[in-house]
Amino acid sequence: DARVRAALRLLMALTMPAALICPPLCTFIAAKQVNLSLEHGHGGASPYGYMAYAWMAARVLRRYDEAYEVGELALEMNERAGQDELSCRLRLVLGAHISVFTKHLLSSLDLFKEAHEAGLRAGDPAYVAQTCVHTALVRLGLGDECAAVRAEVDESLALVQRGRDELALAALTGVRRALDDLMSTTAPVGASRAPEPVVDEATAAYEEKISAPAYGAVALIHYALRQQVCFLVEDYEGALRMGSLAEAKMQGRVDDHLATEVFFYTCLTLLSPAVSRGRQLTPVSVPSYRDRLAAWAERCPDNYRHKHLLVRAESARAAGEELAAMKLYDQAIEAAKVNGFVRDEALASELCAKFHLASGRERIAHVYMTDAHEAYLRWGATAKVRQLSRKYPHLVARTTLFGQASRPPEAAPPASTQRPTLDALAILRASRALHGELAPERLFERLLRVLREITGARRAVLLLARDGALGVEAELAADAEGVRLDAAMPLERASDLAAGIIQHVAQTQQPVVLASAAADERFAQDPYLLEAGPRSILCLAMTHQGRLTGVLYAESDAGAGAFRAGQLDPCGLLASQAAVAVNNALRHREVQSAASDLRRCNEALAAEVARLTEELRASNRDAESPWSELRRCSDAR
Repeated sequence: DARVRAALRLLMALTMPAALICPPLCTFIAAKQVNLSLEHGHGGASPYGYMAYAWMAARVLRRYDEAYEVGELALEMNERAGQDELSCRLRLVLGAHISVFTKHLLSSLDLFKEAHEAGLRAGDPAYVAQTCVHTALVRLGLGDECAAVRAEVDESLALVQRGRDELALAALTGVRRALDDLMSTTAPVGASRAPEPVVDEATAAYEEKISAPAYGAVALIHYALRQQVCFLVEDYEGALRMGSLAEAKMQGRVDDHLATEVFFYTCLTLLSPAVSRGRQLTPVSVPSYRDRLAAWAERCPDNYRHKHLLVRAESARAAGEELAAMKLYDQAIEAAKVNGFVRDEALASELCAKFHLASGRERIAHVYMTDAHEAYLRWGATAKVRQLSRKYPHLVARTTLFGQASRPPEAAPPASTQRPTLDALAILRASRALHGELAPERLFERLLRVLREITGARRAVLLLARDGALGVEAELAADAEGVRLDAAMPLERASDLAAGIIQHVAQTQQPVVLASAAADERFAQDPYLLEAGPRSILCLAMTHQGRLTGVLYAESDAGAGAFRAGQLDPCGLLASQAAVAVNNALRHREVQSAASDLRRCNEALAAEVARLTEELRASNRDAESPWSELRRCSDAR
């Protein structure tokens, strides 16, 4: 029917304008397209109708998985029909409004690239312009290097200007303004804050232009990006104001990644401990935002898990739950790093550093703030980098655990007099890496390698406390290719260790560092020291929740003074982190073993039930046979 085909084409042309100007109307248009296709059969524009319906299923019903399946169906339907002119539109909608809730954002970028190429081939400038806008927003959300995104935005602006698409032109201008704020280098000398977003005549004219109803989607982009910039430069009042304006433009809908960012930054702003212009911010709406983030994180952990974890960390900090906050910050940082969200990795590291700094843990704050500084550098947010350098010079500078600044190479002493300096960043990074290892054997090897690296020891040994007795679990020597695992050999049988020193440390839980162990009269009669001769020994207890987990033992025969008292700080940090990691790994192994035993028991039980069931069936058949014969005889009579 030519009239139905014309109606489908007309409805398709109305979908995007309706989505930008009157979102409720878009839902009606999508449903009408699908109904026409179902009633009259599929025509050329039917795939777009199904994609629009998938879009509404994600936006209104939040049935993201079903929406993605319908969207994939629409793509397949269009490919079978060979309609290249619809390829751009379909891929844009799928990438911008559906896959962001089910797949990693990189999948959306792939769809945008394909859509852009298809749109150029088909001569569809309006949708090509939209691919440019959404590509810039997603790349900004991922934390792609600011200068690279800025260059791409400039290219897109040139393309859109040729097509005279005013909405896309205004949207890309908003993205470029946000990037300019992030990359600003105009902060005054000595300023502790990054420059706030510039509000000049051009900005005022721009904001007046996008206040028109037809520019609703553009205004959302502008306010959402301004919210992010305000939060990053610690203008929390501005962030709240911009977030409120952005939510007003959203009209209750959350159907792209930028809208989820509004919720994320609003939640972080409400949880911020900062006082802006003398008014304490109150987290009145945090639970509702956090619940939405939790739902998205469950559906698409690649994109939203790290955001949800960071919000939970900030919530735990605000509630005074320090231990929970520590764990959640680390999880958020790691999740952002694993999934390639550089900006969010930097933000999580910065908030974690502020948390530790507020609690008086300056050394740990130094590590996280340095991580944040480096991540912001990778992102290319020059304004933020300058802010951190000026506000926290004592944290961003690379100081050592001995409390002295790292010297430039030309100031270093001669090689013969140099001793290893222990960088706080390297040590805490190594310590934190232990927590990601749940296989005990690999954990033991990693731990001993770190211990040898930071002490310069010839040997490093790990002993664990089991049933009130110490046993040698693993050993790493300088001349060995790998770690030797001793399967909890009792300390009494270890003739190549200074057992007296180890027992002393285990009993007192106090560290021991000896420049020449044999010269200390407390241990002068130790059999191993009498036989092995002079050597330096460093020994520390590993404790967790006040209980002895084990002992770290390092020794060197390079002469007296191989170890120093100054090494106790970094090694103590390592020991405390290792105690937690070892407990976690051993508990994980126990759980795995119990699960394996339970699985075997279940399998055996299932086999036994099957056997008994078969025996019962056989018995029933045997019991039924005489009665069957009797019935046949009775029937014959």
